[in-house]
Amino acid sequence: MNTSPRTHGTHTHGGPLASENIQLMDPTTLYNLLQETSVHCARLSDPNFLLLCDARERASYDENHILTAISVQKHIVVYDGKTDSLKDSTAPVVQWAHFFWDMGSMKKVNVLKGGFEEFSRQYPFLRTTKELDDLKLYPPEIVPGLLYIGNWCHGNDPQIHQDLHIKAHVCVSKEDETFMPGKNENKLQIKIQDSNNIPLTKYFSKSATFIEKRIGKKIKQKEPVLVFDKTGISLAPTIAMAYLIKAKKADLETVWTQVKKCMPNARPNRGFVQQLALWEEATLGARSTDIAEPFY
Repeated sequence: MNTSPRTHGTHTHGGPLASENIQLMDPTTLYNLLQETSVHCARLSDPNFLLLCDARERASYDENHILTAISVQKHIVVYDGKTDSLKDSTAPVVQWAHFFWDMGSMKKVNVLKGGFEEFSRQYPFLRTTKELDDLKLYPPEIVPGLLYIGNWCHGNDPQIHQDLHIKAHVCVSKEDETFMPGKNENKLQIKIQDSNNIPLTKYFSKSATFIEKRIGKKIKQKEPVLVFDKTGISLAPTIAMAYLIKAKKADLETVWTQVKKCMPNARPNRGFVQQLALWEEATLGARSTDIAEPFY
C-alpha cells in the first residue's frame, strides 16, 4: 500500500476516529499469531484468520516484508516502517487502521508497534520477498527472546534453534530427542507421558531451577530455553507455567492467562491443572486460583 485510504468525517463504529478500537500490538504478539496452530494445521491456512497490511511505500514492500497470508476479519494488523504511537492521526498506518475499523471489523484493529523495522530486528527470519509458500512454524514465545513452548518437531529442528538462538532444552518425553541426544548439560529430560495420573509435581522444582539458571534476572549471559513434548499442548505448557509461578511469584491465573495469550491451543490436562494449583499454594503460601472455574 503506498497511499492512505480516503477518510470521511463519520465512522460507522462510532466517533470520528474510534481510537479506543485501534491499538498497538508488540512484535512478540504478532510472532505468536504467525505461529498459531489448530489441531490439524497452521491457522494462517484459514482465510479468515489474519489480515496483515503493509502501509509503507510499494518499493519497500517489494524489497522485503513480514511473512504472512493476506486474509480477513479475525485478526487485523497494520504496519509501516517504524510507528510506535497512535498520536499522529494523519499517519498512513493509523488511517488504514481506522479504515478497517470503519469497514466493520469485529475485533480491535492492531498497529504493529515499531513497525517493520522493530519486527525485523526481533524476527529477521520471518521476512520475505515472496508470498506465503512453504511455511515453517516456530514455537510460541512465552518470555520474549528467552522461553519457548514447542512440540517434537520444534525440538528437533536445527533451523529453528539457529533462528531463535535456543541453547537449552527441557524435553518432556520418554523418547530421547535427536537434536541433543544422550546426556547433555544443556538438556533436562523428564521421561513421562501425558496422563492425568502422572505425578508431574515432583519435576516442577528441578525444571524451574534448570530454566532459571539460564534465563533468570540474575543471569548476565542468558541462554534461551525451549520446553517441548510430543504435541506441545499439555506437558510442556504445564512445566512452563510451573516455572513462571516460581520465577514471577505469580498466581496460577496470571500465569495461565500469559501462556494462553501466547499459545491459545495450550491445554494442560485436568490432573496437571490440579497439580499446578498445589504448586501455587506451596510456592506462594496460599491458594488464590479457583480451578473449578470453566476457564481451566
